[in-house]
Amino acid sequence: MAKPIKITAEKCIGCKSCALACSTFKTGTVRPNASGVVVHIDQFKKEEKPIICRQCKQPKCVPACSNGCLTLDSNGVVLVNEAKCTGCWDCIEVCPFNALHRDTIRNVVVKCDLCYNHQSGPRCVSICPVQSLTYSKE
Repeated sequence: MAKPIKITAEKCIGCKSCALACSTFKTGTVRPNASGVVVHIDQFKKEEKPIICRQCKQPKCVPACSNGCLTLDSNGVVLVNEAKCTGCWDCIEVCPFNALHRDTIRNVVVKCDLCYNHQSGPRCVSICPVQSLTYSKE
C-alpha cells in the first residue's frame, strides 16, 4: 500500500516551494492552485502547514465521485482522471483532511498522487529546503 508523505509542520517555513514544484511538474506552469500540495498559513497562530493527500486505505473521495474521476490503484494511490472530472466537487466535500481542492483555471479537482510513476519520488519532498516533508516507500 502507498504511504503518505509525512509532514513535520513545525519545520515548515511557509515558502511554498513544495506547491510550486508540484504545479510545475504537473502542469508545466508555476500555479499553486494547480498543485497537489496546499500550504495553509494561519496568520493568527503564525503557523504554516502543508496539506497533502494521506492516500487513505478506504478513501471517502473515491466513492463520492459519481463520474469515476477518482480511482484507487493497486498500490493504494488515489489517482485523478481529469478528463472525467465535471467539477461537482463532491470529493472535496467528503475529504476529512481538506486535501483535495479546485484548479479554478482548468476546472478540475487536484490532489497529491505522490508524483505517480516518477522514479525519484514526490517532487515536493525533494525540493523542501527544511525537510518538512519526507517520504519512504517502505
